[in-house]
Amino acid sequence: MIEKRVLTLQLVAFFANIAVGVVCIALPYLFKNNKNVEKIMSYMNCAAGGVLGGVSIIHILPETGSVLNPLVRNFPISFYITFAGIFIMVSLVKLGGHSHEHSETDNATKNQTQPLLFKVVKILQTITHSLSHNILKR
Repeated sequence: MIEKRVLTLQLVAFFANIAVGVVCIALPYLFKNNKNVEKIMSYMNCAAGGVLGGVSIIHILPETGSVLNPLVRNFPISFYITFAGIFIMVSLVKLGGHSHEHSETDNATKNQTQPLLFKVVKILQTITHSLSHNILKR
């Protein structure tokens, strides 16, 4: 009896996931005539990023730690791996010259003229500032 109820709940969750996915895929098409479409999409991206970040911090990271950390004498290796991954992503974005400015020609010209050393220093400045800012907030 319990197995049948669990299977029913799993099927309902499966189809609910598909329905939510289809609705979310259709949202940009529903808002395409709205003058604030960029702002709406930006908010939706922020919400999606928050959900993914929350799930990873609250659920996935501790669960991974419970498996990996005992392998290295209970050293919190999972958190260091996560930090390294975030560091690599931020470094690649900064080295790639990703910017949120609206003029594409300005960005292309600016990125071509900046030497690699300048980009590396800029990355270190950004990371140091972010870390110190978050530490001081506490």
